Amino acid sequence: MMRSLHLLRSSRLLLSPRLPNHSTHGQQPAMWLLPRLFSSHKNDPNAWMVQAELDAIAATNAKASKQGTMNDQMMNKFQHELDGEKVHNAIKLQDKLKLIIQKCHDARSGAVDTRGRKLYSALRKKALQMRQDLITQREAAGMSSDAAGIVEAAFPIPPNV
Repeated sequence: MMRSLHLLRSSRLLLSPRLPNHSTHGQQPAMWLLPRLFSSHKNDPNAWMVQAELDAIAATNAKASKQGTMNDQMMNKFQHELDGEKVHNAIKLQDKLKLIIQKCHDARSGAVDTRGRKLYSALRKKALQMRQDLITQREAAGMSSDAAGIVEAAFPIPPNV
């Protein structure tokens, strides 16, 4: 119990050593913090709390003006964050694929002996796999209806030697 409490405190999820609804801990409430998953405020550790309050107020106002429930508003924001992460991951994968394709082009000129051909073949195989991963990621992010055609045209992989 003490070990898990120490781990919680060290991961900054728990500020107070008191656990909620535990009979031996009196009346002081626990101080639980949500992880700062969507916070872009790296310098201010409490900025996420302010943002959460502003989001709750906006959701309450939207409910009052018949724009949906508070839950709908919060889920829309959450979905927007997830969509942004999908696009960001696709862009990162695209940059990695460009690097691997460049390495393929560089290794192709040295593929004159068995060792060079094996290196080129391994790089090409990795590039093909990364291109397929990028197609899957772009489809998951909803970035295009013909992700395979667009990605294959934008990122041609050199032929086998």
